[in-house]
Amino acid sequence: MVRHPMVSALVLSFLPVLALPAAAALFTERSETPVGAPLGLSAGDLDRDGDLDLLVNQDFASVTVLLNDGSGRFAQQPGSVIRSVPSPSVPVIGSFNPRKDKIPDLVVVSADWPSPNRAFLLKGDGSGRFEPQTFFAIGGVGGAICRLAAVSDFNGDGDDDVVFNTGDVRFGSGSTLIEGPHVPILLEAFDVVAGDFDGDGHPDVVFNHNLFHGTLQLFLSVPDTGDFIEAPGSPLRFGDGLESLAAADFDEDGDLDLAVTDISLRGVHVLLNQGGGRLVPSGFVPVPAQYPRGLATADLDGDGHADLAVGSANSDDSYGNAISLLLGDGAGSFTRIDESPRVAGAGPQSIVSADLNWDGAPDLATIDQWTGVVAVFLHTPPPFMEVAIDVLPGSDDNVIRLGSQGSLPVAILSTEGFDATTVAPESVRLAGAPVSRNGQEDPACSSEDVDRDHRADLLCKVDKAALQLNVEDTVAVLNATTFGGIALRGQDTVRVLGGKAPRLPSTTRWPAEVTPVP
Repeated sequence: MVRHPMVSALVLSFLPVLALPAAAALFTERSETPVGAPLGLSAGDLDRDGDLDLLVNQDFASVTVLLNDGSGRFAQQPGSVIRSVPSPSVPVIGSFNPRKDKIPDLVVVSADWPSPNRAFLLKGDGSGRFEPQTFFAIGGVGGAICRLAAVSDFNGDGDDDVVFNTGDVRFGSGSTLIEGPHVPILLEAFDVVAGDFDGDGHPDVVFNHNLFHGTLQLFLSVPDTGDFIEAPGSPLRFGDGLESLAAADFDEDGDLDLAVTDISLRGVHVLLNQGGGRLVPSGFVPVPAQYPRGLATADLDGDGHADLAVGSANSDDSYGNAISLLLGDGAGSFTRIDESPRVAGAGPQSIVSADLNWDGAPDLATIDQWTGVVAVFLHTPPPFMEVAIDVLPGSDDNVIRLGSQGSLPVAILSTEGFDATTVAPESVRLAGAPVSRNGQEDPACSSEDVDRDHRADLLCKVDKAALQLNVEDTVAVLNATTFGGIALRGQDTVRVLGGKAPRLPSTTRWPAEVTPVP
């Protein structure tokens, strides 16, 4: 039996409201990809090349797959538009049969009002294309602008599962999703997010009921069962028009906290976790947008603290095309800065924050409802650490023939002041080419003493066909990041032979500040 202890509304402290000038622009480059009539956005590596791709649900019509070329620029995957789901909501990505193929799949809720919502499972082929596998009713109506599902391994069997905004639970099991226990929520939710809120190592679920003006419910998972029990202090009532959720450790005490936009009060509520999943409203940050909706969290300014990016669902005010940036102090407080990345039209109501171009810094992607595009704001490049590399180890002239297939070896060399084995293999790009995959799964990198200096180097094989080189090029540039997020750059001389390959837009940046390796 699930009890619903009530919590009375708390008096909220208002966090700083004056916008502070940013020390330097955090985002300096905007690119756009036409898509039609976007409503929502989600991200994941859909073609398994190591780059984060984007999914866009369109107004009553389709889901569009945008593949990342590794530089943070996107293009529609030919033949990938999904038209089998009427009025699709924001797609969620999961691996529902990882023991078989480890290929990302999709779950998309059809919010075809006034018909009851249905959930569609679409199986991926590993190239960014998806085919409908099955569908089933989940109840509820409407919600194409909402995130109607959350994905995690709720029953501990190694397969991803899905919890829907109606409380329905489905367990991943190969080609289908098996019905699980129902979570007894008060009413279908506007947004749902999964995370380990009680610190037991198992994913829990938060539901936001905006039809109750301001009500959140947190359900804690019973480890390895797929069952849930409501957390002490839930439901939690505060605010007026709660919408989008984002979870991070905002006060850096080791517990997962929560932020939620309030479209009526025009700001963001911050709820700090007191331990065990006991969330307490602890502050409110006003934003200038009349209808703040989209919300994402990342360390936007590189100071080690979680920050927030807040979008708008409106077009009638001066901030209807802007994303507000709220910088965290690591203690649970936030301050809005003057910088506001803007789309050309209006309505950036769905936001993704992630490193889209492998420079070690989080970027922003959002939708522009008025102009029908996905807008990407690339983070100002951080300083690079210069590292030594060796293209074609053992070769003196480093000959690369354009148009050839296979892999090209490149070594990142360790020195007295740098350990190459700290490099994240999936981040390595040589002249724009990603690392090849062993069996299409693991990056083809290994730890070897390439230069025989008794230090372990990182030897990787990159996809030769993806090299962005021309016959006149004499230098190949490598970009990578360490597991700790440090941006790296190295270069080696090459001799390029063969016919001219089409040059893709250059993504190599040469910042004024370069940190040499001792």
